[in-house]
This record gives sequence, structure tokens and C-alpha cells, in this order.
Amino acid sequence: KELNASSDIKGSSMTATLDQVARLLDTMGKDDTAVAKNLSQLKTYIGSLGTWVGDAKTQPLMLDFLVVQPADDEELPKAKAGFFEAFLYEIGGFFQSFFRNYDRMGAMTEIDENDSVEVWLAYGRDQSQVIRGLINDDFTPHSNIAVNLKLVAGGTLMPSILAGMGPDVYIGIGQGDIINYAIRGALVPLDEAVSDEELAEATANFNEAAMMVLQIECAGENGNYEEHYKCGNGRTHTYGLPETQGFSMMFVREDILADLNIDIPKTWEDIKEAIPILQANNMQIAMPNDSNIFLYQMGGELFADGGMRINLDSNVALDAFDTMCSMFTEYSFPYSYDFANRFRTGEMPIGFANYTATYNQLKVFATEIEGLWNFYPMPGYATEDGGINNVAVSTATAIAIINGCERVQEAWEFMKWHVGEKCQIDYSNEMVAILGPSAKHPTANRVALESLPWTDEEYDQISLQFNNLASIPNYPGTYIIARYTNFAFLAAYNNGADPVTALQDYIKTINVEITRKREEFGLETLEEGQTLAEKRLEEAETKLLEIRDSDDYKSSFDSDYNALLRLIEGYETEDFASIRNLADVFEALDSELFAAAVADLRSAADALESYEAYK
Repeated sequence: KELNASSDIKGSSMTATLDQVARLLDTMGKDDTAVAKNLSQLKTYIGSLGTWVGDAKTQPLMLDFLVVQPADDEELPKAKAGFFEAFLYEIGGFFQSFFRNYDRMGAMTEIDENDSVEVWLAYGRDQSQVIRGLINDDFTPHSNIAVNLKLVAGGTLMPSILAGMGPDVYIGIGQGDIINYAIRGALVPLDEAVSDEELAEATANFNEAAMMVLQIECAGENGNYEEHYKCGNGRTHTYGLPETQGFSMMFVREDILADLNIDIPKTWEDIKEAIPILQANNMQIAMPNDSNIFLYQMGGELFADGGMRINLDSNVALDAFDTMCSMFTEYSFPYSYDFANRFRTGEMPIGFANYTATYNQLKVFATEIEGLWNFYPMPGYATEDGGINNVAVSTATAIAIINGCERVQEAWEFMKWHVGEKCQIDYSNEMVAILGPSAKHPTANRVALESLPWTDEEYDQISLQFNNLASIPNYPGTYIIARYTNFAFLAAYNNGADPVTALQDYIKTINVEITRKREEFGLETLEEGQTLAEKRLEEAETKLLEIRDSDDYKSSFDSDYNALLRLIEGYETEDFASIRNLADVFEALDSELFAAAVADLRSAADALESYEAYK
């Protein structure tokens, strides 16, 4: 009533949510039989009420104009436009719509547009306006580089590149798309565009997990198969700079855990000890069905042999998948849930979720529990040295230069500025000022992270996890893995199948798709059921036998003809140390003649050694 009276408008949008909640509560209060059937709707309305409270606290003050005049002056000017004024304004807006470029964000400055760097981004208009302001106020005045910033719809980058109409720089490429664009030659390798010193300086404030997913290692010459892709120059190509970096953290209702005398969990054993207490009080834990959490905490890897095959059939991967499935099959974790809602009501006092997305949602959605919850690093496994391995798997978005850019150096300067400390801090503070505390930005810049508007307690927890992250390298065919691992999980969850057997049933299918995708791009592949170590040993033996029968060998090593044969036939193929020793023997005989075979042997030894970690 007070809001309606103050706005002088009955039934305004500001009171609609309150009216709906009031009507529902009145119905439930008058009729006990209506409580159960309206309970889910009440939860929805309470969430809407939380959003209303957040919006009401942060609503902007909108002014058309200010008038300064004496208090005893004549009548005030009209606050509303008359009919003809409003009519002319709307007509003018109609005709202006035919000429205005709605994609372009803000003025170009006085620098010629033809000399500008064209930058695309697919964010919201608030975000793009803030970036436009920072460009005009900071980047262009100091660099004398104009930026033509355009707000585009998501999914427009690939079609525009194929049509030859792409931008110079794109902001917000997901890590899964980096390889898709890079392997097709759509992105400029930064290590070829700038010096190693410049690149090292620009990436100094990012952790290894953020950079790994933006890089592709290229196999060099002379059979250097230790690296991943045959790009011909034996170096790692970097195709972007990380802008954001997301990862999971553990969200906890501290008030509920305190009432139940449960300490903040630090290990998975602590989680298991808390489960019966929570379930006895009709409470649950929210966990995603993602075995990568356990895989990387157990020291495993998702891929083997440089991405040529999946590593899910290793002992550590099967153990990780079985552990994840047991959380749902043995401990009855829910498969489908609305975490924010159930966290707010207290039904899920512990949950694992993306730290900024969930934090921002709870700040708006659950204002009634403000101060009763916090987030902490992920639980992990105790290590032999007394520590805890609680790495979280991170994801990143990047800013990259699109192939065809004619002003690469200027584009590089913009990239460095955009992911730099000052821009990231200013952008984050501006977004919080506009949208409130629910607009926290997951910057990948570790120096900028220190100055973002987190409380000291929040930053302490974030930094603990930020400095303990792993990431999954991008390889062709990665997209197929989540599909089939989810099939295996559902077989265990719904049908009671053995998780290990269910996962093993899909290993061949996943490897076939990885091989098919690698063949599409002309990359090296493995035969079905073959490992890289086996392939390299076969290649080494073939090369050594060819050398043994060659004229070059007979003329140089005629007296040791049979000794070479004994070496080829007698080495232990499962012992990586003996294979390295064999490589040393051949290299000592003639490093030039045996170079290719030695490279194969060393590659086989490295592959065999990597397998030891997953047994």
C-alpha cells in the first residue's frame, strides 16, 4: 500500500511481486490443504522476492533534467512532455533507427575509423558499455589506437570468419573453441606475432592452468614426437590471452553446520563423515556428476599419448569414476537439483559449484541468508607429506586475434591492455557499481584478483583455490567425452550397472571418434587398441633394421654387425629405463645415422614412464 501510494500508480511493477506473494500466503494460511500443493510455487515466489529486494536496493535514480530557481519563483516547468513534443520525439527516433548502428558501442574518437582495431564481443549491453568507456578514457588516449567496439550475438564469429568478414579481435572465446578455431587456421599464433619477451611479460600474471588451454604444442622436426601437433617448428603456439577463469568451490551454510556440530570439511573423508548426520536431518549435498574432480586430485590425466587416445581406461581414472558414481549410488546424492534454491532453504547446506556464478546468484536470490554462508576450497585427498591435494579443474575464456587482421601490433596492444591489471580492476569495479555485489567478475589476472571488491575473508578462500588449479588440455574430439561418460554414469545410477564396466564399454567408441577427428585434420593417430609406446617401438625397430641392412651401416660398423641385431632383439619393451639406455647406445654409435630411431626410442620411453603414474 505504501509503495502504491508513493508511486501514485496502483498495481505497479514494483508491487506485482509483493502482491503475488501476499495472495499465495493468504491462500495457504486460510486452507491447510493448499500448503502442500503450493509449496514449490512458494519457493519460486521467495526467490522472486529475493530478486525484488536486490533490485529495490540498487535501483538507479533517473533524472531528465535539473532546474535551479528561487523557492518563491513562479510555477515549475512541466515534468512531462506534451502531445506534440512526444509525437515529434517518437518520429525522430523512428527515422534515426534507419541510420544508427546498434552494434557499434560509442564514439570512435577523432582518429580515422579506417585505422581502428575492430573488436567484437558477445556480452551484455551493460558490460559492453563499461568496456567502451574504459577504451575511451584509458586505452585510446594513452596508445593513440582507435577501437571500433561492436556488440554481436553469440555464435556469429565462425560464420563471419568463413565469409571473410571477421573482426580483428574477439573477446570471450571459450576454451573449447580455441582449438576449433586454431586448428583451422582462424587465429593468429601470438608467439609468431610478437617476441618471446613480450609474450612472457603479458602472460606473467596468469597461472599455468589458464594458459594451458590456450596453447597447442607442435611436433618439431627429426621425429620429435614428444610434442602434440605437427606444426613444423617444434614450439608451443599460444592462441589467446585468458580473460576469465572459472572453477568450483565448496559453498557451505555455516549456521546449519554449526548447529549440527559439523566442522568445515577439508577432505572427502570429512564429507563422508558428514553425510549420515545431514541425511538424518533430511539434508543433502549438491555435487555435479563429473569424475574429473577426483581424477585430477588423484594425480591422473584425462588424455594419454598427447591426445591420441583417452586415458579413462587407466586404473586411476577408473577409480576416480567409481568414486564419483558411489556418491550417487551409495550415498544417495541427488542427480538433478536446484542448488541455489535448496541452499537458501537449508536443504543442501553443502554444495560444489562455480564460485562466481553461484556467489552472484546467491547475493541476489538469497538475501535472507546473507552472512550465514561462505565458500571454501574444494575438499581433497590427504597426501603423504601431510598436505591435501584439493585441486579444482578450471575453465577459461580468452581474447584472441583473428587471422586476417591487418593491424596485428595494434591488436596485440589492445589485448594486453584488456587483460591487464588496471583494465580488469576498473571493469570489475564499474560492474559492481552498476549492478551491485552480484556482478563479481572472475578475472584470470592474479594481480587484478587481489584488488577486486571481495571481502578479505572471501579473497582468502578464493586465493587458496586460485593457486591450486588444474586444467584439461584441448584436443580434437574432446566434445565426445562428456557424452559417453554421462551415458556410463546413467547406466550406473539408473540401472545399477558396475561403474567401471559401464565406462570401459565406451572407451573404444571415444577413441574411434578421437581418431576420426584427428584424421580429419591430418594429425597422427593410433591403431585400435594401440598405445603410443607400442607404435614408437615398432617404428624404431623398423628404422634400426633398415639401418642394419643399409650400405652406410655396413661400411661404418661392419665389425659390429651382429651386435646391433642383438640390441634390437634383446631390449626389454616394458622398461622405460632400459629403452632410454638403448637410445643412448645408438646415439653414441653415430648420432646422425641413428637420430630418427633414437627419437622414437626416447618418445616410447617417455610414454611408458607416463603410464606408470596411472597404474
